[in-house]
Amino acid sequence: MNAEEEQKWKNRKKVAKSKGKKFIREYATEEELDWAAELINKKWNGEEIK
Repeated sequence: MNAEEEQKWKNRKKVAKSKGKKFIREYATEEELDWAAELINKKWNGEEIK
């Protein structure tokens, strides 16, 4: 992933955090849902989240 894509991704994550579940239901892409599921799994498994 190049720097521009990464920045766009970070911005979307910020928006998702601020808007919460409504944002996720309405706008999240498959990729973002996978990312969120991965984070949740890590949290449940007690792994450190970066």
